[in-house]
Amino acid sequence: MSVVLDAPSSSSRSAPSWRKVGSFLALTFGLTWTLDLLLWRSNAAQDPAVTLLALQLQMLLPAFCAILLQLLIWRDHPAASGSDLIKPRLFLLAFLALTVIYAGLVGWTMLEPQQAVAASGIAGGLNLLFLVLLAGLRIVSSAKEFAQAGLAGGRLVQWLVWGVCLVAFYALTVFFNNLFNLGERADLPSLLESLNIPGEVSTSAFLVLVFAQTVIAGPLIGLVMAFGEEYGWRGFLQNELFRMGRIRGVIVLGLIWGFWHFPVVWMGHTYPGQPLLGSLMISIFTLFFGIFLSYAMLKTGAIWLVAFLHAVNNQVLSYFSTFVYQAADPLKSFNTGFFLIALALPIVALIFRDPVWKQTNLAKVDEPAVSPPFQGS
Repeated sequence: MSVVLDAPSSSSRSAPSWRKVGSFLALTFGLTWTLDLLLWRSNAAQDPAVTLLALQLQMLLPAFCAILLQLLIWRDHPAASGSDLIKPRLFLLAFLALTVIYAGLVGWTMLEPQQAVAASGIAGGLNLLFLVLLAGLRIVSSAKEFAQAGLAGGRLVQWLVWGVCLVAFYALTVFFNNLFNLGERADLPSLLESLNIPGEVSTSAFLVLVFAQTVIAGPLIGLVMAFGEEYGWRGFLQNELFRMGRIRGVIVLGLIWGFWHFPVVWMGHTYPGQPLLGSLMISIFTLFFGIFLSYAMLKTGAIWLVAFLHAVNNQVLSYFSTFVYQAADPLKSFNTGFFLIALALPIVALIFRDPVWKQTNLAKVDEPAVSPPFQGS
């Protein structure tokens, strides 16, 4: 099966369309940073439920902006016209509607924080409903239709291979955090007691159950949110920036992605109390993680696989820090801190040895039979 990485209308270009890149970034940063400013100035900003809902909306905005521009403004998306991609077009339009509804829920909770629980319940229901819509549209259509619309899913075995690689990497960071005594192990007996779980549950059984819920079920539930970021960054912007050269483009993309996160760092939701070093570290993190995600996109052509990996990343970090080992200082750790560089650099060097980085982005790329993710030249 072939996956077209670029829209047909842009296949003759050999350089980024800076007009499109600039429009996308202006709209995405404008909406996102306005949302962050409203959250920061809101009296409801201290309410975790309001903050969570606002950050979920922020994740939806990159895809919202890309789809809005491609489908309704530029009309250069394969699903913008034509009767052969009706179902993918319906999905994309539904995603625009979902984002608008989320924006309404966030505005509601900022004005009336006491309604945050109700709004969160509505948002959760919408998220599940949207997953059902996606599954239904995919069942009644072909894989080729969604792939032509830039919505390829990839093979199940690819999800397993790439997902296991990511979980294994974070397990390695936990090992090194423990080895160098950079924090403390989770107090599972106390945690079990505080949760008031009925009956006798061993700590090992508890870990397995929470792992299944957090790392396996969690990413599937959070798939729509992760798609919101990944369709914007890897689905649209990557194709444009890679016309600069794939390695140069992925570095620029990773730094832009980090810059987009700055207000969240400044508000203390990431690296609390460290706005400057936190901004630097989030840029390093998004650079390395962005290279991994872009590599997965190049090897599989599957945006939904990349969205799944993004969701796995969020869940795995939460699982290990809560139930296995918590670093004393997030900036001095191997999973979210500067020591991450020591582990990530050799992997990035290995990734960049793959010939896929030397290929032109204008050609069609065949979906590979599942080769090892870090296959070198």
